[in-house]
Amino acid sequence: MVRRTLHVAIAVIVLASCRASQRKALTGDACAKIVVRFEDELAASPNVCNSDLDCACHTSISAEIKPCGGVIDKDTADRLAAIAAEFHRASCFSGVECAKRECAPACVRGHCQ
Repeated sequence: MVRRTLHVAIAVIVLASCRASQRKALTGDACAKIVVRFEDELAASPNVCNSDLDCACHTSISAEIKPCGGVIDKDTADRLAAIAAEFHRASCFSGVECAKRECAPACVRGHCQ
């Protein structure tokens, strides 16, 4: 019985360390490059609008810039969504977990908010 308990404990430790190393690998260079593309796209956004329909909510994969997303012009939001989808397909993880929130994009004085 003691031997079986020891084997189970060792198996749990091995599996936990495998998951930890897998998570570390997923946040490597490939993931970092995707995040840089996302941040560059976000920084280049004109964020201008004529009406509320020109604005959209976006999620984020960046732990540094708007980590829980925000509102931006629709064209940029579409490009950010494509980059975020690529990030998730690659099993990357940003390390940020945000609570669900309401998002009501609005055009205020020519800028999305």
